[in-house]
Amino acid sequence: MGTLFTLDGLRVTQPFCELHTGNALCILPKLDVQVHTVVTSPPYFQKRQYGDATCEIGNEKHVEDYIETLCQVFDSINLHPLGSVWVNIGDKRDKNGSCQEIPAQFALAMRKRGWLIADSVVWAKVVARKDGTTEGGCMTEPSTGRLNGNGYEMIYRFVKSKKLGDAWSDTCAVRIPRFGVDVERYLPSEYMEIETSLNGRNLPNVWRVEMGQSKDKHFAVYPRALCERPIAMTCPPFVNLDGSLPTRCVEMVVYDEQRGSKRVFGKYSAEEEREKAGRQDFARSYVPRMPKSLGWDNLQEEVSPGVVLDPFCGSGSTGVAAAYLGRSFIGIDLYEFNTDLSRKNCDEARAYVNSLSRHPLELIYANAKR
Repeated sequence: MGTLFTLDGLRVTQPFCELHTGNALCILPKLDVQVHTVVTSPPYFQKRQYGDATCEIGNEKHVEDYIETLCQVFDSINLHPLGSVWVNIGDKRDKNGSCQEIPAQFALAMRKRGWLIADSVVWAKVVARKDGTTEGGCMTEPSTGRLNGNGYEMIYRFVKSKKLGDAWSDTCAVRIPRFGVDVERYLPSEYMEIETSLNGRNLPNVWRVEMGQSKDKHFAVYPRALCERPIAMTCPPFVNLDGSLPTRCVEMVVYDEQRGSKRVFGKYSAEEEREKAGRQDFARSYVPRMPKSLGWDNLQEEVSPGVVLDPFCGSGSTGVAAAYLGRSFIGIDLYEFNTDLSRKNCDEARAYVNSLSRHPLELIYANAKR
């Protein structure tokens, strides 16, 4: 891999893109590359058949077998000790119409195998307001006597570090704009569809993101925007040659939130709160603070981009998002027509990024020194 750019004595190598065709359980143990973030949407249980391979995940007869196979896939990944695995997974009703709670069963099975559940995200495809209007859209379904269950799906983030706080993350990369403060984007809109603000508010765990669409023949396209936050937040843009991960230096600074009046914790006076709840931290003044990025810590002279993996890459949404964010990508799919489609989409995304005036990693490096 050649040098992407050199800046302030920092030498950054080119990101790479690899696509593999075959059974993920057979390919993953042979990969000698350490992965930093996994973002994937496995085939759902008994929803559709993509080809004629007998080992296709999702066509198992029993939910337990489906979950066991998925867990084996994620256990087989050469994941960095501080890495994260994001899995978008949907449910399937049984023959009686009852929800089987497959996402919850899968999450608990991963916990039993030693994974920690760092985050559980609700992907809201459509939301209904109190006035009866809706935002977004989802596939309609026959739902006599119940609600349309296609309005949301679950996304879980798993880590293997001993403590949750040890896992690598950069929450500044996915913060949302703060009232009364100029937005400092992680990356401009040419690179990242999701609105972000390095000095913004912490991101909540319900995301309203439109469903994916594609002109290509693929039955389960999930949107690039859905991949951006997991990659930006948990895939380090820079990895030292010894495998250690640089981190963003952040200072919390006081700012004027321009609300006109000071806020306090609690509705009553301190004496009343202590009498009602026995707590000592109510009715104290709220001091608004926001993060200020100060640069990168533990950054060595030569680094490479972090590596994103999708073991069920399909049309390549994860790889496209990785390209726009400057990360390396490894994609695996059981069928060659999917890896061919992924390769086409990833190549187009990387060509577009290379045509821009600055590479996203240059901007990420510079923006951390604001």
